[in-house]
Amino acid sequence: MFKKEFEKYKFQLQEKATLLKTSLSIYAEEQNIANQRIDNQKSGAIHQVYSGICNVARPITRIIAGSPFVSSNDEDHISFYREKAEQAHAASGVLFYWLIMQYILMNQRINR
Repeated sequence: MFKKEFEKYKFQLQEKATLLKTSLSIYAEEQNIANQRIDNQKSGAIHQVYSGICNVARPITRIIAGSPFVSSNDEDHISFYREKAEQAHAASGVLFYWLIMQYILMNQRINR
């Protein structure tokens, strides 16, 4: 009689252990999927910020390099510098927007 009860108890424990292993496996997979999604979001954010920095740096680099015009017409040079400054200003606005958006998204993720 004791052996029968012992076998029954052993079988129940094995069933519970199997169920627990399955539950833990499902939970681990859900966590992996969530982590992959976060990694993809981080990757996208890094790409956007890096692109924004490059877009700001390009016209600034052209300004530093100087006007490519050989012309003695001052208006050509002024126009060149104005155009590059406007490009840098616009790109810095876009970069600022992406930095603020990423900051907001990161805070939302942290506060969950």
